[in-house]
Amino acid sequence: MKFLVFSVFFIICVNSSEILNGYIGDCSLKSSFDANHDTLTFICVKSFRQTDLFSESATSTCSEYTLTPSNTEFYKNQIVQISFEDCSMSNLGYRIFEVYKNVTVLNASHLGLESLQKLLFQEAKHLNHLDVSHNNIAELSSFLFVNAEHLKEADFSFNHINRIDLLAFAGDSKLEQLSFAHNNITTLQKQLFDYLLNLRHLNLSHNSITNLEEHTFDNLTNLKVLDLSFNPLEQLSIKTFASLTKLQRLNLSHTQLTEIKAKTLCRLEELQTLDLSHNNLIVLDVRAFDGGIFLPKFDYLKTLFIGGNQLNELNGFTSERFPVMKIVGIPDNKFDCCYLIKLFRSIGWKQLELPFDDNSKHPNLTDSMGVKCNFGDEFLYEAESPHYTWAEILTVICILLLALLFVMVGAIMKTTRKFRSSRTNENMNVPCDSISNFDNSNMYDVPKI
Repeated sequence: MKFLVFSVFFIICVNSSEILNGYIGDCSLKSSFDANHDTLTFICVKSFRQTDLFSESATSTCSEYTLTPSNTEFYKNQIVQISFEDCSMSNLGYRIFEVYKNVTVLNASHLGLESLQKLLFQEAKHLNHLDVSHNNIAELSSFLFVNAEHLKEADFSFNHINRIDLLAFAGDSKLEQLSFAHNNITTLQKQLFDYLLNLRHLNLSHNSITNLEEHTFDNLTNLKVLDLSFNPLEQLSIKTFASLTKLQRLNLSHTQLTEIKAKTLCRLEELQTLDLSHNNLIVLDVRAFDGGIFLPKFDYLKTLFIGGNQLNELNGFTSERFPVMKIVGIPDNKFDCCYLIKLFRSIGWKQLELPFDDNSKHPNLTDSMGVKCNFGDEFLYEAESPHYTWAEILTVICILLLALLFVMVGAIMKTTRKFRSSRTNENMNVPCDSISNFDNSNMYDVPKI
C-alpha cells in the first residue's frame, strides 16, 4: 500500500515538474553593440507568471539585461535570436514568430520537444537558422516550412525521427544545410528532396537506412557534402549519385558495403574527399576502361580513406588518374608491403601522406598477411624481425665473412657459376622479389617501375 501511494505521488510530481518547467515566466537579454541584433533567452519558471512576453505590446521587460541593467525594457522587433533556459516542454505552444517578427535564429535544442506544430513557422519569414536537435521529435508534417522561405540551416539531429512527410519542405526553399544525423530514418523517398534545390550540406549519418533508390538525390544538383556514414546500406545503385556532379565530400564509412559496382561514382567529377573506410570491401577497382568506379582522370580527389576493409590490392591507381592525390588512409587491410611500395611509387608516393585511425587494431601499421609495414615520415617499410643477442649477431657476421671468402675464391677460379645481385630500393627495408607480381597484370594493374 505504501509503495502504491509513493508511486502515485512520484508520477504526479514528475508530471507536475514537466508542466511547471514549461512556463516561460522570465527572460534575459544580451544586447550587441548594434542595437538591432539583440539575443533573447526565455527562462522557464516553476509556477505560472503573467508576463507580457507574448502580448501584442511593442515592448517587454527582462530581469537580466547585460548592457543596461537599469533599463530592463526592450523592443520586441529588435530581437533576432531566441533560445531557452531551464525549459522542458513537449511542443512550442507560443506565438514566437507572430510576436518576434524579425527573429533569424531559433535555438530550441534540449527541450524534450515531441512535435513541431504545423503552423509554428507560418510567420517565420526572416528565420534562417533553426536548431531543434537533442529532442524527442518523431516526425515532420507536411508544409512545415512553406512560409520560412529564408531558412538556410536546419538541425534535426539527435531526435527520434522515423517519418518525414514528402511535402515537409515544400515551397520556395532556400535551405543550404540540413542534418538528420542520429535519428531512426529507414528509407528515403526521392520526392523528399524535390524542393531542396539549393542544398549544399546533407547529413544523414547514424540512421537505419538500408536502401537508397536510384533517383533519391536527383534534384540535389548543388550538393557539395553528403554524409551517409553509419547506415546499413550494404550496396549502392549505380544511379544513386548520378546527379551529384558538384559533390566535393562523400562519406560512406561504416555502411557495410561489400562492393562498389562499376560506374557508381563516375559522375562525381569534383569529388575531393572520399571515405570508404570500415566496410567489407574485398576489391576496389578504379580502372575506367573496364567499367571502373572512377573517370579516367580525377582532377580534384585529394583524400581517400579505405582503412578497415579486406583489401589486398587496388586496381588502376596511377598518378595520371589521380594527379592531386595527397592522403591515403589504408590501415587494417591485407596489403602486401612490396605491392604497396610499388603502388605508391606509381602514384607519386613522395607526395602522399598516410593518416592512421587512432582506433586501429595496429596503430601506424597495416596488416599485410604476416608482414607489417611501418609507414613513417620517410615511407620506410619494415618487416617485423625478432631481437638477437650479441653472440648470435657475431655468429651471423662470421658466417657472412666465410660466405664472402668462398665467393671471392669462386671468382678467382673463374667458375661457371654466376651470381646476380638484386638491387634494393633505397626506401625499402622489406625484401621484395625483383620479378614480383607486377609481371602478372591480372593481379596488380600498376605500371612497372
